[in-house]
Amino acid sequence: MKGESQSGIKHEYVLTESDERMVLAQARLSKIKKLEWMSKKNPSLGVGFDDVQLTDDEVKKVLENANKTKSTSLFCKKIQAENKERRDADKAKELAEWNADKFFKVMRSRVREQGQELIYNEGNEKLVKAICFRLSSDPRYESDLGFSFRKGLIIRGTPGLGKTFIPSLVADNPICPIQILSMNEITETVRKTGEFLGIKFGTFEFIYLDDLGTEETPVKYFGTEINWFKTWYENFYATAKNKSYRLMVSTNLSFQEIEDKYGFRIRDRMAETFDVLDISGTSLRRK
Repeated sequence: MKGESQSGIKHEYVLTESDERMVLAQARLSKIKKLEWMSKKNPSLGVGFDDVQLTDDEVKKVLENANKTKSTSLFCKKIQAENKERRDADKAKELAEWNADKFFKVMRSRVREQGQELIYNEGNEKLVKAICFRLSSDPRYESDLGFSFRKGLIIRGTPGLGKTFIPSLVADNPICPIQILSMNEITETVRKTGEFLGIKFGTFEFIYLDDLGTEETPVKYFGTEINWFKTWYENFYATAKNKSYRLMVSTNLSFQEIEDKYGFRIRDRMAETFDVLDISGTSLRRK
């Protein structure tokens, strides 16, 4: 049985035997309830409800309507599935385009939008490569730069070299977004609330802790001294060490200064789970 609606949907016959039995039983029950209601209004009808059956025309109409409903539903689901498959394919194609060159072009474009150029020096050129290679999973991250995809990355150098600026240019990328968090803002929250729960591993692929070491340590919350990074990183190392590759940290501190501020255990664990990118050169803020 085939038909076509004004919308152009072809209604193939899609009802199974089980479907037919169910819709016919429901139609017969509906007819009985209607006759019951009519007999209450007019007892003289004398309807014998056990003998109520659907006429051939009623059967035909019930099956046609049920089939049309199911056929339309299946057609709509098919279209929805095809549209989703098309969107997924377009999305996959778009994401595949985010290679190292695409990251670099986006960086350069966004700097130009600010009326500037992406300036290179000996230090930040390696930083640009590290960010572009890491976010695109480019094998040159390991082969050319000597880093490991299994480790986090410490970006270390004096102020003004782009440690924050360069990653921020592509932090909102669609394949592995970066959550950039200022250590000073984190500790200010700890000072006010006693804790910081804003790290979102479920939303962001990478967490970037910016300016480690510039924050006040410890901070006081109602008389309790809290060294947030020390406490947080010890817990992170104990429970999620295998996620270390998702961490990036910018700092001006040497490992000895990290030990002085956060203790030997933190220094030792960070030395184990992070690669270090040392950058140097003239501050990009200087005119």
